[in-house]
Amino acid sequence: MEKFALRIVFVLVGLVFAGIGGFLLWRDKRLEKACTAQVSGTVKDVSQSTSYSKKGGRRTSYRPIFTYSVGGVEYVQQSHVSSARPKFDVGESVTVFYDPSSPKRFYVLEEGKSTVAGICFVAVGVVIMIATPFLDYMG
Repeated sequence: MEKFALRIVFVLVGLVFAGIGGFLLWRDKRLEKACTAQVSGTVKDVSQSTSYSKKGGRRTSYRPIFTYSVGGVEYVQQSHVSSARPKFDVGESVTVFYDPSSPKRFYVLEEGKSTVAGICFVAVGVVIMIATPFLDYMG
């Protein structure tokens, strides 16, 4: 019974990894398909967020805030992507792709996409699920 429970856990972990990867890939494709208009934007600010672990560790992440104008309306949007170090300087110019029917939907070309991360998550999930039957051969 113990090995059966371990298999279930492995399959669930694999499904979670594959699901996260699938979501990242789906989100990128959806944004790319909808955000067909292009405009120049600027990094207005970089927000900083710090989280603390129970063991006393500290992690800081950075998310740029972009500003861009469409049809005379200025949009100020925080990035969907955070990083361990700031990727942009305040005042830096960026290329913003936005949805013409809803200009608040956007992505910034210079940030890159989550495609590599998505593929990695899917691959790890699949490997975990494929490895599950081989648990019988492990100590």
